[in-house]
Amino acid sequence: MRFLNMVGFVFALSASMAVAGDVESGVAAFNAKDYEKALRLLQPAADHGVATAQGLLARIYGNGWGTPKDRAAALKWARLAAAQGNSEGENILGNSFRTGEGVTQDFNEALRFLRLSADQGNPRAQGNLGRMYRDGQGVEKNYEEAIKWFRLSAAQGSGYGQGNLGYMYLNGFGVERNYEEALRLLRLSADQGGVQGQNNLGYMYRNGLGVQRDYGEAIKWYRLSAAQGDAFAQQNLGLMYEGGLGVKQNFDEAARWYLLSAAQGNEFSKEKLKLNVIKVAVEREREAVERAPLSRGQFVALHTELQGLIKRRDFDAAEVRFAQSCVEMKFNTAECQYLWGLILAAKASTTKIAKDKEELIGDARGRLQVAFNFSVQHSDDNADVETLAAVALLPLLGGKREDLVLEKELLEHLQKSEFSSSLLTPTEN
Repeated sequence: MRFLNMVGFVFALSASMAVAGDVESGVAAFNAKDYEKALRLLQPAADHGVATAQGLLARIYGNGWGTPKDRAAALKWARLAAAQGNSEGENILGNSFRTGEGVTQDFNEALRFLRLSADQGNPRAQGNLGRMYRDGQGVEKNYEEAIKWFRLSAAQGSGYGQGNLGYMYLNGFGVERNYEEALRLLRLSADQGGVQGQNNLGYMYRNGLGVQRDYGEAIKWYRLSAAQGDAFAQQNLGLMYEGGLGVKQNFDEAARWYLLSAAQGNEFSKEKLKLNVIKVAVEREREAVERAPLSRGQFVALHTELQGLIKRRDFDAAEVRFAQSCVEMKFNTAECQYLWGLILAAKASTTKIAKDKEELIGDARGRLQVAFNFSVQHSDDNADVETLAAVALLPLLGGKREDLVLEKELLEHLQKSEFSSSLLTPTEN
């Protein structure tokens, strides 16, 4: 029996030594950014309850390094690591509560976990705790306290801490505004791939703050940040294309970046996207309108989907879905003009403010009339759109003489039209 116990002890010790070796090699692979190897080596150790391995797995899955991003897996490993006092797990769990990603947003829990991690010296937790004080999330807004944590993070060479501290100097939040110091810190962050550092460095070049204005350099940094998914950089890149700053003016490309930003909830980009759709439409009207129509099947499917969203009054979703489809057509087809007019008309019908209602009706009429007129000229290709636009236009007409003339034209068209009414009725979703 004593011999068997000794054998069991030796096997357990060997297994423990093997796991320890895997953790050491896994950490080295993680630091070398060989994330696939790190994942392979750390997984067994994490399964054996090693907190260091669990914390690093949470980071790997949370960022999609060497594996598809998996928020659920990241939270699972973060919770297990945090339960053992691991600072990586505490930071990821705390930041998830701060942003509400994968969990119900809870600033109290965020503060609790981030403080535990930051007090252990975790630079990412220090940066996240600084942001809570900067933005007043669950605490009184306190720039001095925010700077304290940003400094501690930046002092460890964290690009995240450097980017946040640079932002404070750029704006004069809690410190005297200092473009030279902001530039220094943002460069350090940007050179490490920090998205905030890259975006704000681009902002400094765009506006000539502490440096000579250089649109090309601004676009370079915006692109790097936007490619990593930063919504503000995507917004700023959209502005550069819309204004033709450092690039040829291109409303289509602007709309693409606004769309990516708006999909992350950026309100400014949502508004710019709406305005940009109109700008693109106007630009296309000035041109010879090279048509690239949706197929009838695609149009019917999109029309039905938008009707469902309109019926639920989910106008934001309808606008984003419209842009996703019509950005490929450069917004220049009769179909796209009609669909945009349809959304505007629906919004007008639910708006209580007289001035807003009037503006929406005017915009809707303009889009629908463009769609109708263009469809009349290309009746072989656009019979459905022609009739749909006529039906949508009629309720928007008033009693002016030109309205009565247009009303007569629309009614005459509808009397002659051979058209299935199935497209006119919103479907149940």
